[in-house]
Amino acid sequence: MKNTKNLIWIMFAMLIVLSITACGEATGDYGMVTVTRDSIKVNNETVYNVHGGAINNSYDGDFLAWLQDFTNPVSFVSGGKLTVNLGIPTELNNFYLPGDNITISDSSVKMRRLNSIANGVSAPYQSLFLDKDHGSNEINFIYVDKAVVINGFIQWNETYIERYNNLSLQPGWNTIISISIWDSDTTTRTYKNGTPDSTYRWNLWFITPPN
Repeated sequence: MKNTKNLIWIMFAMLIVLSITACGEATGDYGMVTVTRDSIKVNNETVYNVHGGAINNSYDGDFLAWLQDFTNPVSFVSGGKLTVNLGIPTELNNFYLPGDNITISDSSVKMRRLNSIANGVSAPYQSLFLDKDHGSNEINFIYVDKAVVINGFIQWNETYIERYNNLSLQPGWNTIISISIWDSDTTTRTYKNGTPDSTYRWNLWFITPPN
């Protein structure tokens, strides 16, 4: 009987460990991107024009101006295919989350967030996201120097709200999902743990759509 009780307790403890590991997992090889604690890599993946299908296979461009706080960053499109190799950021920032409706388990955490591989760089392209549904679902990458859990919401102004749904971040790079909901007056963006599936793709948002 004693051995049976011990076995039950051991199995229960293993289930807890497995559950915690599964909930906190934020790295892996997802096909269109590979994320480890120390790197983000994309290997010759097709880039799509958010206004239509895949971009012209003669399209070339680089996005290094947006990635200066990395050592020897690689980020370019050649022949309509994206290649990225980013390591650990050389500079980290404070996690600025003001207000009484947000909790962060360790306010001393330092971070670097990548909502996109490029943003507002120069014409003709504006930004390059891993997303779907015309940007309402985006994959974000966040690097933190220590484990942290964020929960609650911030109302930045009358028209924009950010929600953090028990967002659990582990040291190194983390893959999270950003979901935006628009109504007539307000945009609500929710950040939660999650990883991309096959419905996500690299979309290049153009200031002026190419011919």
